[in-house]
Amino acid sequence: MPASTCRATERLLAAAFLAAALAACGPEDRARPVGVVDGSAQCEIFLPGLVPPNFGDGAVTLVLDSHDAAAADASRVTLAQGAAAFAVDEQGAQTIDPAHASYFSIQTYQYTSPSRVELFELRVLPSAWAAGDVLLDGTTAVGFYGAIDFDANGNAKSARILARTTDGVLHLDAAGENPRDPVTATFSGRTSVE
Repeated sequence: MPASTCRATERLLAAAFLAAALAACGPEDRARPVGVVDGSAQCEIFLPGLVPPNFGDGAVTLVLDSHDAAAADASRVTLAQGAAAFAVDEQGAQTIDPAHASYFSIQTYQYTSPSRVELFELRVLPSAWAAGDVLLDGTTAVGFYGAIDFDANGNAKSARILARTTDGVLHLDAAGENPRDPVTATFSGRTSVE
């Protein structure tokens, strides 16, 4: 992977953290259409600067509004280009020291054009980041589906949360904490459209 792609991907992942953090703060004030999500990821805790970067495999399928078959087909999204896991500190930056993690993240992404990437991110509090089942309850763990658009120089110009998952289960077969440790996960749940 070219160095420019690595830098763009690192910016992408950082922008996603910021966008999700901002979106997570808003109050619920309206009913939202409900869909479903399921997926898996097999990757390592990301090591900054590794060339090529240690992205793994992941696949996520979202149906953003499943009230009938026609709507489900029209709103099906599949992300399967790659996956990475991170330990994230209180400032929203990746940390290589798991003792400084305020949460752990698994991201599955798909570039839909040279200037747009869509991703699904799972965030889990450190106290729940262990092999076994973790409830996607909106407190201990949550999922976000979003999109990031880039300008001609590869800088993030907008980031949006399109849906959240707060009702489901994440199963961790491996929950590494240090860079290059393995992370293996499957998950499913209900998703509300933003």
